[in-house]
Amino acid sequence: SSIYFLGNTYITTPDNDSYFDFGTGDFTLEAWVYLSGTSPAGLIDQSASSATSNSAYILYFDGTDFGTYFSSQDANSWDKSAQGSTSRSTGQWYHVAGVRNGANLTTYVNGTSTSQITSMSGVELHNSSRNISFGIQNADSPSSYLDGYMEEIRISNIARYTSNFTAPSSPFAFSSLNATGNFTSNAISTADSSSINKAGAVITYQDQAGTNALNTDIILQISADNGSNYTTATLTALPDFATGIKMAKVN
Repeated sequence: SSIYFLGNTYITTPDNDSYFDFGTGDFTLEAWVYLSGTSPAGLIDQSASSATSNSAYILYFDGTDFGTYFSSQDANSWDKSAQGSTSRSTGQWYHVAGVRNGANLTTYVNGTSTSQITSMSGVELHNSSRNISFGIQNADSPSSYLDGYMEEIRISNIARYTSNFTAPSSPFAFSSLNATGNFTSNAISTADSSSINKAGAVITYQDQAGTNALNTDIILQISADNGSNYTTATLTALPDFATGIKMAKVN
């Protein structure tokens, strides 16, 4: 599926500092873009009506080619641009990526570098409670709407591409996630702990990405001597506590 932008519509996220505050770090803005018209358009944009208030960035189409702008924190205008010079056509898909890698900001179209600036060292790019918008330049003062489609939009806080590459041809997927950690419950004391020879437990949990396997991904251990020795117990699945909230037990 693709998002169809009509030339007068756009999508925006709520303002939030924590999502797209790259600081001086690397990032990648990318998407597949299909042009129905050749009017200038913002593709992925984190900007505001005043470029002097904070730094900002935008992946865009200028009516001819794709590029990546950034405005440094103290700039009075959009002051740096990595922009190609090839005339792009309507009626076809392009993979477009804007990548910051250290001091370099590079625009790639279909995996080929089309332009680069090399003066990004120390430049902060941060959110400052601005939103991220798609299919428009500057949602605070709307202009330059996309007439066309976008899909497979991805924003990363790493430089995914540092040289020419083969543009991805299949849908993006979550990388393998391997979270680790443990939790120890409070000790439960009784009047006569020496008589305890059985224990049980009930847990609730939620799959965040992928599916947790009981007794492989989630392991429960029980101690009858306040943590000096533990025995691994066998968890058995119970019916869900609520939608997406799973339960398991140990007898």
